[in-house]
Amino acid sequence: MVSDRQTLGASYPYSYLLAASSDPANGSDFVLHPTSADGFYAGGTAVSVTAQPRAGFRFHYWEGDLSGGLLSGSLTMNQPHSVCAVLDQVPYIAPAGVQNAAAPTPAPGVAPGSIVAIYGSSLAPAPTVGPASPLAQTLAGVTVLMTGRILPLYFVSPQQINAQLPSGLAAGAYSLTVHWEGHDDVQAAFQVVRDAPGLFTEASGGVQYALVTRPNGALATPSAPALPGETVTLYGTGFGPYLSSTPDGFAVPQKLNLPLADPVAILSGSLSLDPTFAGADPGAVGVVLVSFRIPDDAAAPMELLATANGVKSNSVVVPVGPAPETVNNSETGSQ
Repeated sequence: MVSDRQTLGASYPYSYLLAASSDPANGSDFVLHPTSADGFYAGGTAVSVTAQPRAGFRFHYWEGDLSGGLLSGSLTMNQPHSVCAVLDQVPYIAPAGVQNAAAPTPAPGVAPGSIVAIYGSSLAPAPTVGPASPLAQTLAGVTVLMTGRILPLYFVSPQQINAQLPSGLAAGAYSLTVHWEGHDDVQAAFQVVRDAPGLFTEASGGVQYALVTRPNGALATPSAPALPGETVTLYGTGFGPYLSSTPDGFAVPQKLNLPLADPVAILSGSLSLDPTFAGADPGAVGVVLVSFRIPDDAAAPMELLATANGVKSNSVVVPVGPAPETVNNSETGSQ
């Protein structure tokens, strides 16, 4: 019996890996042409590589199997290749990066005299907190300028700067400049409005709890909530002008009673509550106090927001516990 015999041949083409990275890491995206799903290319393929620096970075030069200062280069995949885009970090402010420092607010714009947060990257060398009063004009070599003035600074960091806006600004479009010595200046445009209230919060378990104090000065927390009938105090910024002015960058004197000029209300569901006081926080810069009495039948916890001249703040949750039980002596048999 004669068996058929067949000889087969196999040809295996070589594929090589092209690895692209950046220094600092995650500072750049890369466009490869032709594209590859896994980074491997058939031997002999010509591949162009283009670096696309992300916000806050600027291309400097290539290292590895590419060199030079052009954003694009090309390689022939006759062996594995590795390229690295070396980048400079540059100051950057995010779009809509000037916001109320207490919290993102429903309506755009920030109010004169309020605390604003400037969000971005490479804005300062390291987190640096300034004095409480008067606020510093320069921290860690960083200044913020607008309308020919230097803004008072609470703190600076690479990702965020907190500053006080001038209290005398008229409503309209403005820009500010962040200057860090030895680095490029960066500008940001924003809107100033009369009222842009924001309430300070402390997040816990995914809930934005209000920064709120009880009559004894202690913070109300889920484990130590405020009680129905208590008068509590919320803290915020951006509630508009006071009835009289104080110097920017300086703490409000402790004994000064400085109410807000515009009407303030507390809204909780269908309830509209009038504050017992709404005005400047003595001993602080740019901070507003809003005190109000918790209704006897308040829900636990109490969801609310504040309004200034009808403009709404962010929504917050006030930890409210059940009303304390009253012991009835007649029911317990006591004489």
